[in-house]
Amino acid sequence: MPAIDKIYDIYQKFEERNIIFSFSGIITSNFLNAVLDIMEVKVENLDESPKIKKKVLNVLVECVQNIYY
Repeated sequence: MPAIDKIYDIYQKFEERNIIFSFSGIITSNFLNAVLDIMEVKVENLDESPKIKKKVLNVLVECVQNIYY
């Protein structure tokens, strides 16, 4: 089976299970900061009130802090 087919199979399994993010490796503060930066941009593009956006970002920061510590 070609590598592209394997990648597509993994993608399909993630879609079926509603997995939106997967990571394997060392988790560093730089990595977590990069994830937060990306998520902040994504949240800013949501069509939601500023209050909801702030709550979502607060939850994300809490999750990242829990992962780091």
